[in-house]
Amino acid sequence: MTAMPSSRVPLLCRMESTKPDVLRSLWAPYEAFVRERWEAPRPLHIVGLKGGARSFWAAALYQTASCPTLFLLPDEEATQRLVSDLRLLLGDPVAFFPSRSEGSATQQHLRQVEQTFLLSRWLEGEALALCAPVQTLWEPFPHPTQWVKHRLRLEVGSAIERDFLLELLTVYEFTETDKVNSPGEFAWRGGVVDVFSYAHPQPLRLRIEGDTLARIQFFSVETQLSQGEVERAWLLPAPSYLEDPPIASLFDFLPQAHLLVLIEGQSCLAHLQRHASASQVERFLQEAHQAIELGHEPALPPAARLEYPTHPQSTFAHNLTLLYEHLRQLPVEKLYLFTENPRQQLRLERLLEPAQLPYPVSYLLGNFSEGFHDPAQRVAFYTDHQIFRRTYAPYVHRSFRRSEAVLLRELYELKVGDIVVHSRYGIARFGGLVTIPHTDPPQEGVKLYFAEDAVLYVPVTQIHEIGRYRALTDEPPRLSRLGAPDWQRTTERVRKRLQELAVDLVRLYARRRLLPGYAFGPDTLQQLEMESRFPYEETPDQLQATLEIKKAMERPHPMDHLLCGDVGFGKTEVALRAAFKAIQEGKQVAVLAPTTVLVMQHLRTFEARLEGFPVRIAALSRLQPPSQQKEILKRLAVGEIDLLVGTHRLLSDDVRFRDLGLLIIDEEHKFGVMAKEKLRARYPTVDTLSMSATPIPRTLQMALSGIRDISLITTPPPNRLPVQTYVKAFSWDLVQEALSRELARGGQAFFVHNHIADLPTLTQKLRSLLPEAEIAFVHARMPSRQVEDLLLAFLYQQIDVLVTTNLVESGLDMPNANTILVNQAHRFGLSDLHQLRGRVGRSGRQAYCYFLVPGFHHLSPDALRRLQALEEFSDLGSGFQIALRDLEIRGAGNFFGREQSGFIADIGYDLYQQFLEEAIARIQEEEGIGPSSKILSAPALTCSIEADWEARLPESWIPYPATRLETYQRFSQVRNEEELQALLRELLDRFGPLPPQVLLLADVLRLRWIGEALKLPYLRVRKQKARWSLGPETDLQALLSYLESLRPHYTYHLAPEEDRLQIELSPIASPKDLLAILGGLHEALQLPSNHDLGLVRNG
Repeated sequence: MTAMPSSRVPLLCRMESTKPDVLRSLWAPYEAFVRERWEAPRPLHIVGLKGGARSFWAAALYQTASCPTLFLLPDEEATQRLVSDLRLLLGDPVAFFPSRSEGSATQQHLRQVEQTFLLSRWLEGEALALCAPVQTLWEPFPHPTQWVKHRLRLEVGSAIERDFLLELLTVYEFTETDKVNSPGEFAWRGGVVDVFSYAHPQPLRLRIEGDTLARIQFFSVETQLSQGEVERAWLLPAPSYLEDPPIASLFDFLPQAHLLVLIEGQSCLAHLQRHASASQVERFLQEAHQAIELGHEPALPPAARLEYPTHPQSTFAHNLTLLYEHLRQLPVEKLYLFTENPRQQLRLERLLEPAQLPYPVSYLLGNFSEGFHDPAQRVAFYTDHQIFRRTYAPYVHRSFRRSEAVLLRELYELKVGDIVVHSRYGIARFGGLVTIPHTDPPQEGVKLYFAEDAVLYVPVTQIHEIGRYRALTDEPPRLSRLGAPDWQRTTERVRKRLQELAVDLVRLYARRRLLPGYAFGPDTLQQLEMESRFPYEETPDQLQATLEIKKAMERPHPMDHLLCGDVGFGKTEVALRAAFKAIQEGKQVAVLAPTTVLVMQHLRTFEARLEGFPVRIAALSRLQPPSQQKEILKRLAVGEIDLLVGTHRLLSDDVRFRDLGLLIIDEEHKFGVMAKEKLRARYPTVDTLSMSATPIPRTLQMALSGIRDISLITTPPPNRLPVQTYVKAFSWDLVQEALSRELARGGQAFFVHNHIADLPTLTQKLRSLLPEAEIAFVHARMPSRQVEDLLLAFLYQQIDVLVTTNLVESGLDMPNANTILVNQAHRFGLSDLHQLRGRVGRSGRQAYCYFLVPGFHHLSPDALRRLQALEEFSDLGSGFQIALRDLEIRGAGNFFGREQSGFIADIGYDLYQQFLEEAIARIQEEEGIGPSSKILSAPALTCSIEADWEARLPESWIPYPATRLETYQRFSQVRNEEELQALLRELLDRFGPLPPQVLLLADVLRLRWIGEALKLPYLRVRKQKARWSLGPETDLQALLSYLESLRPHYTYHLAPEEDRLQIELSPIASPKDLLAILGGLHEALQLPSNHDLGLVRNG
């Protein structure tokens, strides 16, 4: 029978957000229809639902049932699409129940944790809708009786002994750590116990007073700060602890009152019959007798069948005329448009204005899977991604996912043996946190090993002078000789040369800004249409970069803009939008690339993106015969080519543009100084956009912001399928299987091995395993023409498998290559592995990356941690990308050339960056260009403090050395009183009441700030005597007047110290005394400060 709901969908006004309660009005008619027929015999089969109509009906079924609901689907992809839709329509009661048979071992563990958490919510009686792929039905689970028997209810006010709880956690197979980051971990400090239970998505902080549980709080993994208080919580054991028989099925967790919905039930049954046991198939069929089925073919002959005809959303292939015609003829009273973000909504509004539709349009903010037309309701729901053929990727909320920030903290924390830089003494090896010998009271400090086995103990009050050594290569540096003048000479040489560099940079770009240029106008409607066709959702960085570049183009001076970002992060799209803007005003655009391969990549990209627009595009490279090149140059000179892509050939004297408006230089650092100077001489007033595939740090970007306009793209594109990543022991069977699977679906693959001598042998072996495949090898020692020819052959799909070194690490965009195998992956650095993996997964197809190692027992802990990090984060986000620090170092080396790379090796990247920023700030102040000194100031003297106060973090308060070291580093990075108070509040929250030693540590930090404001190189306190020295610029009269005012409570003594004046003052009973005295001295001398010393003095 064909059914029609009785009520019409109410009209909506335009809305800024579409929360589930707002959206409910849209599917409420379907709910009414379901309620009227709820008593129909089961199994009930509902047919006719096309596109997103199925999701609307699924929401109505769940809402009507109001009980635990299980949606079963044939595969994980379909499940994720339904989850994404239902979370948009219903909100929190919907969750994705993953199969743990997919992914790497790490991912499988996280999926099992997710399963445990969701099933525990069902056992607690929560009316949760779980969407699960059918393979979860043949995965075994501990029986629900085991869960109920072993879970522990924690309640505020209940009796519990700390030691009993710690023992129980060990029995329940939890792991003790210094900081809780993942489910199954716990840590304790006195009466505070942190534990990440499997029953909650956040870790718990339990505060035990005596034998009573006084408070239960959740806390953040990233910040470790408490986030909310609850009266009760559950402690659930590790899944492995519960895995004793009896074994249960997913169905066993459903309460008696539940709803089962099968989507494409026949496909679900077929999967089960192929992979599950006979008993599991039988159980499925038993449950299916009470199910409601949506889809084409049901699992069982239905007892009742309902038909509700709907139509899928039409496609328009970027054709606006076709879109307008379709929408005008659509027999509806209302059109709803789902848009992924407010920008798309604005674009759609402007694009649909000329259509003059005979019905109202409302916009719904949300990422909906598919549009549909409902003739019965005379309403249509369309999606923007289908209109513009944008890539759709479902959003699936995961309760448990390790924090990228936490992982990076673990990867980059200082470990014994690491190379560090002490700003005053040089390069050393880190020896850990120790108690400094012969100190009374005991002082904690860092032990450093220098050349010739010399040892230096650095008090924790001076830990800010130590940083990790980072350089452009993995070559270990020579350790400095303690006490020798070499380090001082090196730092002075680098400072002097960087000052010269800063002067050249600042003056060069300042002169260019004085030239007149062409001011482009605002964006046109056609620009908007072109940008709307971008098949992916833009990242915030892309949008910001586009905005910055367009603004620069609209100024009356020549633009000189640098765009930095990793390959695949969307630089080309930003450049394309700038190019289109120039072409819209009748200007020509030149795109200069260093290799023929990149020229052909850009040509394909520009042609595909600008298809359907009146833009004439051509390429100029060695691949064309002279006659064709001559014809292109002729057309270029008369303005018949709008956009020309080329290699160095564009620099030739015979290349003449009729009206060049924009020059785009890709991989700018690969062009020599002579080439760049020739370009600037030929086109001094033309806007220039340079692109680099290696990011530079944001801090350096700020330092350069007054010299050259720079935009950074540090976030990867959203809505891309994450690359499935595996860390595996090498075997030829695995290699053959992975490559065969890729070739069978018409794709291509990379096999990366970083020893050139082995490549011919490896290629022959692969040819024997895959005789039908075209396999070739390439490496950087081949002639450049041969390398280009091979890469072009791969680009044009004439080669199936490319065996190569990390030559393919950057600069290549091969969308048909979606499998990469990296052999001996443990020998690569984190950023190298990250970039190699980035060569695949650049289309809508699922990509695979295999990091192959000879065996896990061969791996160092660091190498294993690197590989596990990449395996776990298959869709690395912005936090990870920004923290890939060695990539930033490489970017700095590229930006400033070979000489600067040598400086980085000499003193380490961080000190180099600090010196460079100081040099640029100084010259900017002198020239009156760029940021004010408030943003970047000349170097501040670091005040080194030595005192016999017990300023430290007691072991009884923070028992874990790694956490103490991290906390000392946090103290060293605090720059003002507000930040210090925030840190003290955090420590109070995490570790309990602050001991006196910690308050002393805070006061020592305040003393350092006042010392820096007074330009004191040191401040020493021994046996109540304080000693420091002032420079020759000091106002002696003001100084003496102030010291005299301290009598008779204090006595002072003055003595010469080279060109400075040393002051000794006593008695100093506490840091508070010294804070007040130095604060008064600062006022008396009327010195400026970067800190709020009023707050500091009052402590």
